[in-house]
Amino acid sequence: MKRSDTIRRVMHIPLCLLLITMLLWTTGIQVWADTPADNDDFFILAEKTASDRDTTTVQVTIQNLGADWEGTVRLLPKYRYYGASSAYDTAIALPQGSIKQFSFRIPKSTWGSEESSLRVVLLGKKSKEVAAAEFDSLMEETGSAVNLGILSDDYASLTYLDMGGEELYYRSESRPVALTNVRAETFQEQLGGLQILVIDRFDTSVLSADDRQALIDWNYDGGILLLGTGAYADKVLDELTDHVGMARVPDDSAAVTVPDSTAAEDAPVSGSTAVEGVLDSNSTAVEDAPAPDSAAEDATVPEDGAMSGLSIVDLADRWGRYEQNYYTLEYSCSMGDGAIAVVPYGLVELGKADTSLFGYSTRESFVLTLLEEAIDQTSLRYASSNQSNSGDTFRYVSRTMSYWGNRENRLSFWLLRLIIVLYLIFVGPILYLILILVKKREWYWIGVPVSAVLCIGLIFLAGRGFEVVDTTVYSVSLQNLSDQNKAQSYLYCYDADHSEWSLKLAEGYDYVGKLDDDHYYSSKSNNDYYYHFKREGARNYFGIKPEGSFEDAYFYAGRSGKSDKDYGQIGGKVLVSWTGIYGTVSNDTTEDFAYMAVVADESIYVYKNVKRGDTLDLATDVPVYVSAQSYNVYSNYLYDFLDDDDAKRSKKEVGLLSALGVGINTLYSTDDPDAVIVVGVVDQWDHVVDDRCKEVSYGCLYAIQ
Repeated sequence: MKRSDTIRRVMHIPLCLLLITMLLWTTGIQVWADTPADNDDFFILAEKTASDRDTTTVQVTIQNLGADWEGTVRLLPKYRYYGASSAYDTAIALPQGSIKQFSFRIPKSTWGSEESSLRVVLLGKKSKEVAAAEFDSLMEETGSAVNLGILSDDYASLTYLDMGGEELYYRSESRPVALTNVRAETFQEQLGGLQILVIDRFDTSVLSADDRQALIDWNYDGGILLLGTGAYADKVLDELTDHVGMARVPDDSAAVTVPDSTAAEDAPVSGSTAVEGVLDSNSTAVEDAPAPDSAAEDATVPEDGAMSGLSIVDLADRWGRYEQNYYTLEYSCSMGDGAIAVVPYGLVELGKADTSLFGYSTRESFVLTLLEEAIDQTSLRYASSNQSNSGDTFRYVSRTMSYWGNRENRLSFWLLRLIIVLYLIFVGPILYLILILVKKREWYWIGVPVSAVLCIGLIFLAGRGFEVVDTTVYSVSLQNLSDQNKAQSYLYCYDADHSEWSLKLAEGYDYVGKLDDDHYYSSKSNNDYYYHFKREGARNYFGIKPEGSFEDAYFYAGRSGKSDKDYGQIGGKVLVSWTGIYGTVSNDTTEDFAYMAVVADESIYVYKNVKRGDTLDLATDVPVYVSAQSYNVYSNYLYDFLDDDDAKRSKKEVGLLSALGVGINTLYSTDDPDAVIVVGVVDQWDHVVDDRCKEVSYGCLYAIQ
């Protein structure tokens, strides 16, 4: 057959395929295709339903107005200026006329900014877009109201708490107050959307045990609880006493023991309260707490006698933690990330009082002071001015975790490259010249394959350190000893493959997101991503779509389910003076600490090998490291301790101290800088990933005084 005939036959193949396709199309045999993205077959709604310090919950509602559909719903949190880099996927089946509703808890680090928007996309076969909706500034809180809930049998008498439209400074913005009438039968459903809850003239025993636990969790997660008492003090406080720590003093005041005035000499400075026994980050009751203090005995009535028209009860600060405002008689304290405020009178009664009761002030400004005093106790006040922002926190965390594995953005292959270059030089002129000198030039064709085999062997030996069969994961889990149902974890991962990888989180982890956004991903399409998260049933998956081999990725995950484990407590009493720290810290946990750090008075003290049952005498036991006093204590730890002595330590020590550094940085940057933090690091902790991978895990158990 002539060559021209062969070419002609080959050229006929594309033409035949085109004719077959046209025939199928015109005879009614349809190729499956998704509905165009601009169709009206779907209704899509995304709403922010809850928010705490670390995460935002987004609820998505999808209604199918067309034919039966099955596919993937993709959430793309977007920067205002950089577009999306993360995708959250969940598969759904949506019969005609049906509605599906689901929620995602997304770490705030994934959004990058509260000015972010959200794109919700429905994807069909081959990830083709079916429908989409944009929700601009979904995370933006500027101008939004502060949601204040009222739980009371006399809601109408408390509507003055909106201050007639006067704005409240909350989370770096001035915002109006929006009131919600909270009902016992829908308590938990309404609680999630509130920033402030007022309970006054209400019997809290009506709330179920689950409702009260939900209230406690909400309070720890950043909610602000304001309690009015007066004639209803017993009904309001009794069921909440174990959490609030404030109780009504019996009429026989002799039953209340006032602490000796000399006891204050041993109290730590900077406003922190020393409690003998357990260092409790949530300030809950402990067996060795000081005796109740009749706090109201020191209450000062305003000069104009403003409170003389109200029924004021004596209150006992059972745990010695409240601060008092002498104008409003309000007692307030921090509670986890939130706050509690208690007033010794009824807020209903306050609202009905004559305006002359407020003297030169107004009822609105009086309420504003009440609310601001409570807000000032929350950790939110440290987010903008007193503490480095979350971007700084995550940047230091990722910098610390880089001590493991890669240590750089990419593994260095310089040795392998050097071997290859030397081989090319050798098999070229050098081998040929050597054979000429020994007059064995005919051996060249034997020398080339032999030298190639030797080169391959050298490359194999030099590359043994780069073997990665499965994805490599380094994880650090932080466990609050005062709230053992919750844990947060940081993960550093990489894989040898250039292709996308995905891993399943361990059971109980209910949110996951990227740690930071040093990687500004340039999407190739509206639905593209770099970080990929998905949910299958009750399990969450995470991964990336890398642009190169051994590409680093940092993630943040959290667990808030029940835990069967009891890790014990960190006990003792840490005191601060101008010469440093003193007192004791005892490891009453179930674990041995390879290293333990005490962070106090803007300094870090690191101790080595604190076994379970050991007690440190902070005045005599010598730490292995003490940082200089500094506003940014973690910077000293990183650069003056961890970085400076890295070469002198074993790989195991570097790993443990890096994990400890992650704990110190995270806790110091998100809590009151005046608090005392005690954190111990444990090797070989519970795995965060329940999938095929190589995971090295560390645990940080901590308590905050």
